[in-house]
Amino acid sequence: MEHFVRSVERDSGPDSPNERRRPPPPPPHAPLETGTSPPRQIDLAVWQARLAELEVNKTFMNRLVLDYLVIEGYKDAAEAFARESGVAPEVDLDTISDRMSIRESVQRGDVEAAVARVNELDPTILRGNSQLAFHLRQQQLIEIIREGRIEDALVFAQQELAPAGEQNPAFLEELERTMALLAFEDSATCPVGHLLEPTQRYKTASELNGAILASQAQQTEPKLPTVLRMLQRTQKNLAEKNIVFPQVTDLASARFSLGTNGPGDTCHGSNSKLPAQAGLGPGSGAGASTRVGISNTS
Repeated sequence: MEHFVRSVERDSGPDSPNERRRPPPPPPHAPLETGTSPPRQIDLAVWQARLAELEVNKTFMNRLVLDYLVIEGYKDAAEAFARESGVAPEVDLDTISDRMSIRESVQRGDVEAAVARVNELDPTILRGNSQLAFHLRQQQLIEIIREGRIEDALVFAQQELAPAGEQNPAFLEELERTMALLAFEDSATCPVGHLLEPTQRYKTASELNGAILASQAQQTEPKLPTVLRMLQRTQKNLAEKNIVFPQVTDLASARFSLGTNGPGDTCHGSNSKLPAQAGLGPGSGAGASTRVGISNTS
């Protein structure tokens, strides 16, 4: 044993062959190599110069806004914006009133009135869309359950929804999930308690609103939110590539930040307003903020 210990000490000592083959240790304060490159920064002057080179079609921008107002049902705002921007709406704005009346009926829980109004407006809307028809009846069942009318809910489900569930497994599954509301006195403990939330009404109303728009040969979804999502996705991609740039941080006010940023971080720094050269705002300069001016009168 002593011979073994001495041999280990000899082989592991400072003059041993093993130690002579080892590389020298790094200096105590040597920086670690992380493999990351310094961020690439695009300053405000370069960013504004590039924006100034772009040709932004103001009529197209105005149509994006008007399209949003029409589809979402803001009739008064759509009329005012059309007058101020000089852009003629592509649809009769009077049709917005009927559509909004129907949507508001669903949002306040009066589904029966909404169904009757839709059938007056165009009977083919529900006749040719079995999924929408089922979802409206499902929403009506949810309202009956919300009022605590258990027996009425059972009868309504059996007569109005069960036949559709027999023909479509997806409908049957949705019906079973809805009926689960009857098994819980407290919706907070119910796995499908969210069906009683206002968001469920809005979801059904939005589906009906889209169907009415489609029947009138109109778009069912506004383009503006899609454009804004594309902006957010592009900014995120640039940040993930370690590029620092003037980043829009508030879509509602069109403010942007000039500070450093990183993936998932909030961009900090001074706010500035979008340059007018690009057709996106009434002025430019650091240390201020503004909304994006879209209409010709801005």
